[in-house]
Amino acid sequence: MPAEQSRLLVIHWFPLEQFPPAQNLLNVCSERPSLTTAAVTTAGTAAWRFCTPHVRIYRSRFPVRGQWKICRLLQFLAFPLLCLVRALLLRPQTLLYYEPHSAPAALLVMLLFPRTKLCIHYHEYRQLQHFQDAGNAIARLGFWLERRFLFRRAAWISHTNPERCELFLRDCPIVSRAVVKALPNLPPMAWCHAAKAAELRSAAPIRLIYVGAVSLHDTYIAEIIDWLRALPPQQVTLDLYISNYDEKTAAFLRENTLPGVRIHLGGLPYAELPRVLAEGHLGLIIYKCTTVNYIYNAPNKLFEYLACGLNVLYPEQMLGVQPWIDAVRPQSVVPVRFAELAALTPQDLPLPGALCRPWPWSGDSIYRPFLDEVLGFSHSDSARNAELSEK
Repeated sequence: MPAEQSRLLVIHWFPLEQFPPAQNLLNVCSERPSLTTAAVTTAGTAAWRFCTPHVRIYRSRFPVRGQWKICRLLQFLAFPLLCLVRALLLRPQTLLYYEPHSAPAALLVMLLFPRTKLCIHYHEYRQLQHFQDAGNAIARLGFWLERRFLFRRAAWISHTNPERCELFLRDCPIVSRAVVKALPNLPPMAWCHAAKAAELRSAAPIRLIYVGAVSLHDTYIAEIIDWLRALPPQQVTLDLYISNYDEKTAAFLRENTLPGVRIHLGGLPYAELPRVLAEGHLGLIIYKCTTVNYIYNAPNKLFEYLACGLNVLYPEQMLGVQPWIDAVRPQSVVPVRFAELAALTPQDLPLPGALCRPWPWSGDSIYRPFLDEVLGFSHSDSARNAELSEK
């Protein structure tokens, strides 16, 4: 073990409960006896709180619309102040922040500790015009601070796939290509055990599962409900585990209840997903791909479905999914025209068969080398950490 503990501060403006990849990284951090990790985030509306051993997580309140402006302003200011306090107590050697929304707080930490190694990761790719929208003032400020100060200091900047890396480099030519990496959203290796359990599920009815946010504007939820309504009862069922939604979409779901559709508002803790997913046949990705971000997206739910033994239906215009079409079995990831579902029959649905190869990818295999690089660990240090974490 190194003589001195490595110290990592993670800044994540949006609630951690909504972002499984950040949860997975912190879980890997918790396995390292030689690493002291603190994370600063905000408290959302989820009924549960993410936690992991040996990682201290601090939360300020997330500003919500409808509050008095002075209350929202104070909540906006509380977040960078909390980050500063935790940085003063931790004195981080490495700072990792997510999304431009976290950049103002990250800049304050870097001004306080200028020798800290700076790393940046983006869950989403944002087109330049996104920052000009009226509701994106924090993102706009953060992006300005990044271009003005933070990008030149960064030792690591990552997006979730190579296509998004190229789009980012096109938008930000001041960034050195050498520091830009792809860091995909993969679930833990332990999830592959769910795939074995999934082979024992019954063949009927055909069970569809969707996990994530829904919106009438951005997803095909209305088209799927209409398609299910036209099918014979209980031939195909749908479980919706909805983590985020707007009132208009919630009203639509209340007004369009079907016997075979079960709606779970609020989602569920990430650790419980493998058990739930193993009961299904097909995982759905239902984004309408109205932005470049969605088109070049291989969402974490794609890998979560596959790791748990499900086949996946995705919109054919989502180009980021295409490299994974034959990931674990032929026809395991199938493009669908969700806007024309009337022609799709239950017999057309590609039910999963036996795995043609074991699930070979995991967040563990991605995040461990990532931490080695950004923390400056040698190979021997990494091996020693792995040995100690298994004891």
